[in-house]
Amino acid sequence: MLAFFCNICFVIGAISLIVGFVLLIILGDKQDKKLDACMAITIISFLLGGVIYFAGYMSEPIEFKEPTIETNKTSLISVSNVNTLEGNIQAGGLDVYGYLKGGNSYQYYYQREDGGIVQGTIPVDSTVIYYIESGEKAYLETITTIRYYKDKLDHIRTSEEYSYKLYIPKGSICEYEFAN
Repeated sequence: MLAFFCNICFVIGAISLIVGFVLLIILGDKQDKKLDACMAITIISFLLGGVIYFAGYMSEPIEFKEPTIETNKTSLISVSNVNTLEGNIQAGGLDVYGYLKGGNSYQYYYQREDGGIVQGTIPVDSTVIYYIESGEKAYLETITTIRYYKDKLDHIRTSEEYSYKLYIPKGSICEYEFAN
């Protein structure tokens, strides 16, 4: 109901703005107080309709449909842990400024169906590692969750979230025991 009301307000405001400008062009030579009042009402109704419309558009979206979950399995050739550092540092005179951002990811290689080898990276924060038996082939499971949202104006939005399950043979990760 709110979506219908907001759309009607916006359309009425837009139509009245166009009619007001046409009247201004046609009757623009005459100094008529009624024309000035008509233009003021036209502009106010257009702005009010726009504000109501965009307030509804910017409202908190509501999930209206069950998420879709897609799983993709990729056989891996190799996997390694990668530390990255990116940023920008500049020095001018005695001033040094900039930023640095570090992160961890897993870098992996897999073979495509046409025989080509491709590199990929996944974030460490959204990856869970599982052990498989020694001798089994390592693989990556990518889980894509697609969520569907609708705002108060019935505009549909989607968001995708990725999580990863990395299956590697036992003994692939060096485990250390620390003595106190």
